[in-house]
Amino acid sequence: MKIITLISLAVSVEYISAIALKPEWKEIRVSKEAVAESVVELLERDSLETHAIDSSTLFARDSQGSRTITPIMSNCQYTIMLKLSSYFEDPSADFYDQFAACEATSDGQGLTAGLSQFTSCSGSILQVCRNYQTLSTSKTPTFCATYLKSSSARDDSSESDGSSSTNDENGPLYNAVHNKLCFSTEAKKAFIPAGLTNFCADWSAAIKYDRDYFSTAQMMVHGTTAFESVAKVANEYNIKSPLAISQLFDISIQLGSGAASLHALGATRMAGGSPASRQEIDEARWLASLLNERRQYLIASKAPFDHTLLRVEAITRLLDRSKFNKEEIHDHLWFKGNSVTILLDDEGSSSKQFGC
Repeated sequence: MKIITLISLAVSVEYISAIALKPEWKEIRVSKEAVAESVVELLERDSLETHAIDSSTLFARDSQGSRTITPIMSNCQYTIMLKLSSYFEDPSADFYDQFAACEATSDGQGLTAGLSQFTSCSGSILQVCRNYQTLSTSKTPTFCATYLKSSSARDDSSESDGSSSTNDENGPLYNAVHNKLCFSTEAKKAFIPAGLTNFCADWSAAIKYDRDYFSTAQMMVHGTTAFESVAKVANEYNIKSPLAISQLFDISIQLGSGAASLHALGATRMAGGSPASRQEIDEARWLASLLNERRQYLIASKAPFDHTLLRVEAITRLLDRSKFNKEEIHDHLWFKGNSVTILLDDEGSSSKQFGC
């Protein structure tokens, strides 16, 4: 089961007319189809090159010297954020299983794979493979090399250093983006683009023998697509702590791409400002308001969301238990020790730790 899905495929939330929801809550009606179209438009507008990790932003380094997935969080913090949402979506699932998933689908997308249901038609699978090639320091080519190069290049024995080819316009993955069945009504059944017959088997195997590089390659594309709207909200309200950003992300995963912005607006009204306002509201106070805003929304929406309050309560308990200890709150907000522990019951007898 794919857990952290592309935000365009997040659960659609329909306004329930019988419930007196706040005006801004009524805006959360994001359908899968509408947002999926907007993501396709983004990919069509931008060059396929723009999301490969050759930009100065993605080559930036964190304090440990690692290439960063996003400039607003460390790679470790980003991983913890994904693990939190993954757990809330399905506590029984293995976090890394979603990175290995790959299959041909019947929705006009060709192959669908990985963390955010990357597809061959959108070019996001191509972007992951370009990233993976760039990240790999091994002299042995990654499995992606086979699918990035044209058949003539693959026959050239001189290309065996595993380096990323910048000219992959005749490779199977590049050609898959331009497959005539992509987004077509003719694609009534699953199809595998030419040259990609064994691709899913190779993709699924890679997470087992090269987990760190391959998962990072996927997260880098995730950071420039599914995470992009969350990063904009965080920047708008000057939200910097990983815990608060993780809540914005989890809201988007559960309720759709527009939900984080609307909940942030509600939280700002409730708190009397935000860290970006003249009042410079404390981030812990703002996060508490965000959690309260989300709780009210989930309760008011009833089924199917009223039973998902653990997503809010587990984080609220951290703040409540530390409200008289600013240092402890700071540790929670910033994932001190590269980990965070959530409380699964009011007594604190059951907990779950997430690290990287």
